[in-house]
Amino acid sequence: MKTYLDELVKALPTKSDLATIKEEVINKFDELITKIKTLEDHLFELERRVEKAERKADALESQMVVRDNATELLKKAVDDQEQYGRRNSVRINGLPAGKSDDVMCTVRKCLDEMGVGDVEMDIDRAHKIGKPTINNKTGVLEQQVLIKFRSWQARTKVYRARPRGNIATRSGKFSVCLDLTKRRQALLSLARDLIANRPQFAYAFADINCNFGLKMAFGDFLKPKRSCVS
Repeated sequence: MKTYLDELVKALPTKSDLATIKEEVINKFDELITKIKTLEDHLFELERRVEKAERKADALESQMVVRDNATELLKKAVDDQEQYGRRNSVRINGLPAGKSDDVMCTVRKCLDEMGVGDVEMDIDRAHKIGKPTINNKTGVLEQQVLIKFRSWQARTKVYRARPRGNIATRSGKFSVCLDLTKRRQALLSLARDLIANRPQFAYAFADINCNFGLKMAFGDFLKPKRSCVS
């Protein structure tokens, strides 16, 4: 038994061994603290860089918003100018697209049927515009005709005398519409789509000055306070 205990005691670490182990543990602990401090410094630097990148991204986003707003303002200004250049024009829909048609003769008949044949002398030019399309109801190939008058008054007189509801005339069914820019036509179509299922609105329209408005189902017209193109 004594031999066994002696051997067990010999196997236990000595005081010197414990001191060495303690020193090694302390050294390892110091190394670990140093690594943690280094990692903390790296993390702090990364956080600083992220904050800097976020500030830069916010600044760029603000610049993009300003730029987009400026672009929209420029687009609107260009569109207003383009629409102003169309202030003396109207379009006639529903006319046959035959190549042999005399455009002025057809326009003259339409004006006569609207009771404004006297404005013929105020026509600057008239020509077909856009691609011919087939009328799904009649099967007739039709093409728009653009009429530009020399004065806004003549154009307005024709527009106000237009057939309502695309009614039939001696020249067939035709309608007169404003010469809107592509942007305004798209906006008007969008407005009509948006109110299609809203019973509080009757319809969306463009007035004589090519400004948009809404007709309430039970109420007044909602129109802009001032004209953009007249």
